[in-house]
Amino acid sequence: MAGGVSGTSVAALLTLPSGDVVVGGTFTSVGPGVAAQNIAIYRPATNTWQSVGGITGGSVPTVASLALTASGDVLVGGRFTTAGGVPAGNIARYRPSTGAWSAVGGGVLDLVYALMELPGGDLLHGSDWGLFRFNSATQTWTRFSAEDVFGTLALATLPDGSVLVGGRQTQLLERYRPDPAPLGSSASFAGGVNGEVRAILVLPSGLVWVGGTLAQANSQNLVAYAVPGTLPAFARQPAPMLTVVGGTAVFDLSASALGAVTFRWQKDGVPLDIVANPTAATPILHLSNLQPSDAGSYVCIVTGSCNDLPLGSAPATLTFPGPAGPADFNNDGVVDLFDYLDFVQEFSIGC
Repeated sequence: MAGGVSGTSVAALLTLPSGDVVVGGTFTSVGPGVAAQNIAIYRPATNTWQSVGGITGGSVPTVASLALTASGDVLVGGRFTTAGGVPAGNIARYRPSTGAWSAVGGGVLDLVYALMELPGGDLLHGSDWGLFRFNSATQTWTRFSAEDVFGTLALATLPDGSVLVGGRQTQLLERYRPDPAPLGSSASFAGGVNGEVRAILVLPSGLVWVGGTLAQANSQNLVAYAVPGTLPAFARQPAPMLTVVGGTAVFDLSASALGAVTFRWQKDGVPLDIVANPTAATPILHLSNLQPSDAGSYVCIVTGSCNDLPLGSAPATLTFPGPAGPADFNNDGVVDLFDYLDFVQEFSIGC
């Protein structure tokens, strides 16, 4: 990246709508000799760096968190007393379109590890003192009072608008709901985690990745959770069918997921050929001219738009009835005129 970053560390990255990347951390220069005090912008289109005024002040000034607002501003959090020459206590706002810096509500007292804008303009920030909410109307900060949000290091938005909060507190993985105002409420998410949460990523499918120093069994410091209501769910399952040789069968289901949904039918664990039978890629599977070899267990694999955590429907069996008796010549389970006609046909050819 055009010479990289010279300094102690890079702690935060943010991609802007333009494709440019905001880089924050503890450093003094970027690229080939471009002076930059703990924050800079990298432009991939031209492979160049831009200094944006600098984060300074305090014992060890640093940028620890970055977040994008709905208006396109960049929220910058960390440990500092000035941002671009403007007095700002550990949190500031940068406007890429004009290069202007501004303070946020008089600042905060502790190092800001995580930042987020809520719908409506309120802000959340996490620090060693916990989770704080900024009221955009009154320009004031208020600490969320729940004791289990001390040491907030990571924030991420779930598809329903609630916020996952992770940090240092034992088993800290909280689901924070911004409403009712002014502070909202919280509850444990997925039973929490055993260890320190430092990063949370929510995929569009609803799958949640949580990373940190975790003691979960077999986690290797990374665990995944499924958010109810976002992964594939079945409103109607396929029903078992009893059929006859030469007959037809229809397996029907209804499923939904966040985003686009794909369907793929299998028989006895083997995907059906969608070229030979295009309905094998739809929620309704049609089978015709059935033969005894078609008997078996049919399952539809439903996958959400991100192709992760596919979900299988309940198995639906296709069976053929046994003979209804000695007169059931064609073994279709029914004694009828077709048994007589099949018998006459076989007799006439000498069978």
